[in-house]
Amino acid sequence: MPAPLVTAWSYSRYADYKQCPAKFKYKHIERRPDPGSPAMQRGNIIHKAAEEYVKGVISKIPTDLIGVKEQLNFLRKAKAVAEENWGFRIDWEWIGREGWFGDDVWFRAKTDVRQLYDDDTLLLGDWKTGKKYYANEEQIELFALAGFRRFPFVTEVDTRLWYTDADPEDNEVQRVYTAAELGAIQRDWTKRVVPMFKDKRFAPTPNDKCGWCPFSKAKGGPCKF
Repeated sequence: MPAPLVTAWSYSRYADYKQCPAKFKYKHIERRPDPGSPAMQRGNIIHKAAEEYVKGVISKIPTDLIGVKEQLNFLRKAKAVAEENWGFRIDWEWIGREGWFGDDVWFRAKTDVRQLYDDDTLLLGDWKTGKKYYANEEQIELFALAGFRRFPFVTEVDTRLWYTDADPEDNEVQRVYTAAELGAIQRDWTKRVVPMFKDKRFAPTPNDKCGWCPFSKAKGGPCKF
């Protein structure tokens, strides 16, 4: 019996598959080079700077992060935990600190910052560059689910997207989830990723993002579109 083509996923992998299964195949199964865009490279630099400030590695907030200095100072003072990798089994159980690349890892989640409070609530924050938008509902929901499964005792997960380039007075998207919602969210996500694991063809689905895809025909890639 042939080995499955997909054995583990993350939100970014799910987003790639949802956009175009062929892109997913080229990038994650065939592992073709993806140089990324200048915007992505800038985002990586800003994420690293935010991590270093929260951890106290650097003492001055970089210019690109001035718009979120209030959040950064709060997180640094609270000694929030920056940049963690969480691995989960197919039953959504957290594997442990060594489980990111374990044989039984099924879902991987990265956190930009998290803070546990004494009242058993959890804050999860994610830095975003570019324009503020509200199209990340799936990501926020999955973010919360990972928080509940990583810390099963928490009663509430407060998720925040912080937009580093937005007006400081309007740079946040917040969603709060309670433990009572966990079961429905988990069942929904378990079903949502089934097609990605069952797919054998990974057929292309042309869309408005093709012009930026490094695997497109226009960019000399293997795709016919």
